[in-house]
Amino acid sequence: MTNVLPLNQPNIYRKEGILVVEAELPENFDVNAFIDELREERIQDQIA
Repeated sequence: MTNVLPLNQPNIYRKEGILVVEAELPENFDVNAFIDELREERIQDQIA
């Protein structure tokens, strides 16, 4: 029996030490806003 991922299931793996998630994004997903949010979270974590 093979493991088959459902169509909506993300494919997660590491490539050269970076976590990669291959998944469909929502229709109105703003990559730049997402990166800005991640950047802000990282800055806040470093300040704390």
